[in-house]
Amino acid sequence: MNKQIRDRTVLLVSLLLVGLICVGAPSPVWAYWIWSPKTQQWKNPKNSPLATPQLQLDSGIRYFEKQQYKEAIKEFKKLLAHYADAKEAAEARYYIGRAYEGLKDLYAAFKEYQKVIDSYPQSARIKEIIQRQFDIGESFLSKTRQKFLGVKVTDLVEHPSLEIFKAVINNDPYSELAIKAQYKLGALLKELHRYEDAIAAFNKVVDNYPDSTWVEAAKFQSAQCTVLLSGGYQYDTSGREETIKTYQDFVDKHPDVKLSEEARADIERLNENEAHKKIDIAHFYELQKDLKSALIYYEYVASHFPKSSWGTQAQQKVNDLKEVVRPNEK
Repeated sequence: MNKQIRDRTVLLVSLLLVGLICVGAPSPVWAYWIWSPKTQQWKNPKNSPLATPQLQLDSGIRYFEKQQYKEAIKEFKKLLAHYADAKEAAEARYYIGRAYEGLKDLYAAFKEYQKVIDSYPQSARIKEIIQRQFDIGESFLSKTRQKFLGVKVTDLVEHPSLEIFKAVINNDPYSELAIKAQYKLGALLKELHRYEDAIAAFNKVVDNYPDSTWVEAAKFQSAQCTVLLSGGYQYDTSGREETIKTYQDFVDKHPDVKLSEEARADIERLNENEAHKKIDIAHFYELQKDLKSALIYYEYVASHFPKSSWGTQAQQKVNDLKEVVRPNEK
């Protein structure tokens, strides 16, 4: 069979198949398909790209501007599939991210933006994209794990803002956005009760951005995480004085902010825990009939923590034991 006969046979068979498919089918099913003599195949023009990458980009942008985001994404993906090396490809990927934002699929938008940064680092959109990533990270902070827009909970290993803020830091590590992202990363880890990770994140603010206005707040947050990590008075409180100094320095420099109120409360709680610890030691010595040692600890609480809930009890014990241990004291 020569080539001419073979091509004619293929054409007749194809026409027959299309006819069989289209019998009883509404016209939209088959009307889009045309035969291409060049490729010897049937094609659906709806799935084919326009003649140039710019025309294809413009087609997607028209859908985007009409807020027809799903159709826009299809057009932009055609450009990426058929003109991957064109200069318009970066812009198409950017607009896919914008379209996902329009669809409220924020996590997908973040991923698309990251692809622009990874694949097209020379794009003029990079600064804007990093800002958009940061804003997406912030938007997730106000949502519970069950209400993350555009993200299946089962697909998440951790809170999406952790991934997003880390990306912002890596994408532009010396920018103001990176500093904010580093601080917010620590704040989120603290909220998730991952105190050791939070301390490490806050310490990076202090170490990597020593001139930033976020440093004092980061020091305070780190100290607060240390308190939360300690768990209470029964644990080692050897770092109490250093922590209180950090708190007090923050309060002195920022007396009116909300964190200062938290700092004052934590100073009071630290002192309360330390007083409780010393009272327990005093009780132990008292039970052992070592009244001299017990008196030392009661005196310490009475003099150092008089406003604590243990201050009055400690002072009463001092008055009672002095008569036994130091009867000749005036």
